[in-house]
Amino acid sequence: MKLNKQTLKRIIKEELDNIMKESLTRPWPGNNIPDRYVAKLDDLILSGDPSSIEQARELISALGGDPSYIEKYREFLSQSDMIKMADRHHQDASKFDDYDFGIESEENLKAFDDFYGITSLNDNEYSDALRNKYGDNPELRKAANDHYIGRTNDLRREKRKQRGM
Repeated sequence: MKLNKQTLKRIIKEELDNIMKESLTRPWPGNNIPDRYVAKLDDLILSGDPSSIEQARELISALGGDPSYIEKYREFLSQSDMIKMADRHHQDASKFDDYDFGIESEENLKAFDDFYGITSLNDNEYSDALRNKYGDNPELRKAANDHYIGRTNDLRREKRKQRGM
């Protein structure tokens, strides 16, 4: 099989994207911070309360940890949360692959109503997650959105490949 330059670039890009998604590595606040403190720091960060987050920042600083840990940890959470959500939403939509919504039959109309209901709920969950979890930080919200959209695009691309499109 002969590959042209553009196809080769696309294959390399897809493989790199897959490797990046697989390598979601949890950040660590610093080598000198004991595990028992890391869980407490994470709880403070996950609370979402600005004063708790500031307290976590001060503790990290006092323990000689990585000052960018909070941002790295929240970025890690947004990646894993949004990718899991995209996977779940794709699974929901895939349940309706056998229906031809262009053909009007009682079964297809019912399936379309179910499909619309599920995808509407998924869209609401996605919007709520962006607003509620990441609304206070525009950079984090954009990163979470990019992870979700990127993952859904990857899943659609894989589905098209399976269908031979």
